[in-house]
Amino acid sequence: MTLDGTTYSLPARCVEREGEFAVFAGDDTRDLEIAVREWGDSLNLDVFVGEDEFSTPNLEQWTRSDGGASGSGHLTLDDPENFDRYPVTFEVRCN
Repeated sequence: MTLDGTTYSLPARCVEREGEFAVFAGDDTRDLEIAVREWGDSLNLDVFVGEDEFSTPNLEQWTRSDGGASGSGHLTLDDPENFDRYPVTFEVRCN
């Protein structure tokens, strides 16, 4: 995953239920967590980096395949003072 120019690579755990999927990845040494959830026609992406939480309720572009998912769009920072949008791309392989 690349968020606002910084690339992160983590092992992921994928779960599929009733045709929808979820992906979780984390690295305690870097204080980093990524959560991807499919909800019907939407893909929710949350990224926690240290004290910062970036998220979107529906990523602009995404595709799902048998082996994972990929997508791109923008996330917002969970901060009422900051309305910036941060570019993100991600690719998940579920093996």
